[in-house]
Amino acid sequence: MLKSLFCFLILMLSVSPVFAEGISLSQAVDKTETPFEETVTFELSLSWNGPQSAYHFTRPLQPEVDRMKIQKFSSTISSTGHGLSEITTKVYRYTLKPEAAGMGQIKPVIISYVIWPDSIPGEIISEPISVIILDPVPMAEEYHLPVTTIVIIIISVVVVAAVISVIIFIRSKRSRNRKPVLTPNQQFLEKLAKLKLDVGSDLKRFQTGFYKMLLEYLEKVYNLEVTGLSSEAIVTELDTVNMNSALKEKISGWLLRAEKEKFTPQAPAPGETIRLEAEIRTFFESL
Repeated sequence: MLKSLFCFLILMLSVSPVFAEGISLSQAVDKTETPFEETVTFELSLSWNGPQSAYHFTRPLQPEVDRMKIQKFSSTISSTGHGLSEITTKVYRYTLKPEAAGMGQIKPVIISYVIWPDSIPGEIISEPISVIILDPVPMAEEYHLPVTTIVIIIISVVVVAAVISVIIFIRSKRSRNRKPVLTPNQQFLEKLAKLKLDVGSDLKRFQTGFYKMLLEYLEKVYNLEVTGLSSEAIVTELDTVNMNSALKEKISGWLLRAEKEKFTPQAPAPGETIRLEAEIRTFFESL
């Protein structure tokens, strides 16, 4: 209760006007109690009837303050009305920064002036103002790791990073060296491409190698024992296995044709080897 009454009295003083001949002074602070980390705004406002040139202020204002310092200062002057009704207001504004906790003081400010055009000197004095400055908020203590701990952490990070790098390198090397697992159809297409590269456009050589490839394919995929059998016998054996009808028809035709063309004395039509290889490759790629 006493604290509230005390603050009220301070606030009343902080905004009380002071009058001199022809000029009035009012003063104010934006707060009478402030945290240490914040600032206080202190204003001195002078007003008089007449133009701005009616009064000349002979020296700058420098308020004396206790437990605070002036952080920023500004001043403005403005007029309203015209002629005999003109009123001029000059405002000095100070931003005060607390420097110590306790009861801060803004001491009386003496404002000297000269009345123009008569050059009559005068002065006006502001009232003292008190501001309660609270204790600063304690700063969190900074914790510094010992140098040995920092060194151990750095070494640990480097070792872990090195181990991870080695593991990644070994795995990537293994993955590069590991050959992909190919399906029987993919293996057949690889052998077909190599056969075409080896024999060129020689149809007889192509049919000889292709016939051998078909026998290996049937033995590997369908477990057929076809070595030594004629093409007709092999075609008959195809009826005993579970095979796609389109594939069975193609293999039967290719076997019979290969056995015939690899021994025929007649020259093939130009580009026949290329056409046949393309037909075989396209079919196996579609399976």
